[in-house]
Amino acid sequence: GDLEARVAERTEELQLAKEHVEAVLNYSNDVIIVLSGDGTIEQTNPAFEELFGYTTDEVLGMSLTHLTHSEQADELSTIFAAIVERRESQRAELIFVRKDGTEFSADCKLAAIANAEIRGIVCNLRDITERKEVEEGLRKALAQEKELNELKLRFNSMVSHEFRTPLAVILSSGEMLQNYFDRMNPERRDQHLSRVQTQVRRLMTLLDDFLMINKGDLLGVTFIPEPVEVREFCQDIVEEFQMIAESYRIEYEPPEE
Repeated sequence: GDLEARVAERTEELQLAKEHVEAVLNYSNDVIIVLSGDGTIEQTNPAFEELFGYTTDEVLGMSLTHLTHSEQADELSTIFAAIVERRESQRAELIFVRKDGTEFSADCKLAAIANAEIRGIVCNLRDITERKEVEEGLRKALAQEKELNELKLRFNSMVSHEFRTPLAVILSSGEMLQNYFDRMNPERRDQHLSRVQTQVRRLMTLLDDFLMINKGDLLGVTFIPEPVEVREFCQDIVEEFQMIAESYRIEYEPPEE
């Protein structure tokens, strides 16, 4: 009678354990796959059928590697070997293939079912395609922000240079007028005064352009190019730099028409 009672009690415990395991499998949002020691599928849960498009009967006896991307079969085999040999759980991001051929990324955790010996492997799998897309979007946004910051640095460097050149011309002409005003003829004085006025107007134009670019970043502007007289433009540049480098002579030879 005691033996029958113990058998009945043990049977009830096993039934409760079985119902508990089935409840975990059936109501888990994650895909759960029970594998044999060599990675052959023995059991799946409803989440597996919903994600992969296979029924459990279709995949029974199939190796899990058949559901992964072909390039990752070796990686999965290595994971199985580590679980069997060292009894260590493993985690990896793998690409799986659905029944219809579409692929998705998954966070996959595998652990041994064992006491004295390996009885199987349980695989817990979660679709992370959406997370990977968000991560990729963030990476692209960060790359674009980095590129934009680099462009701003180059632009600020260019603006600094553009402001420095007319300021140097103004400073040079101002010093010439201050130190040699009495020795200059009226024509020479007017030339230096004219250059100061020209460079001041240039600075005002540069400042307007700078403000326009900032406004364009906020509101957007349309690029409308205008023709430029190249010879005259180049001659003005030569004269500006000649004022800075007074110890050197800059010669400009325009191409023949």
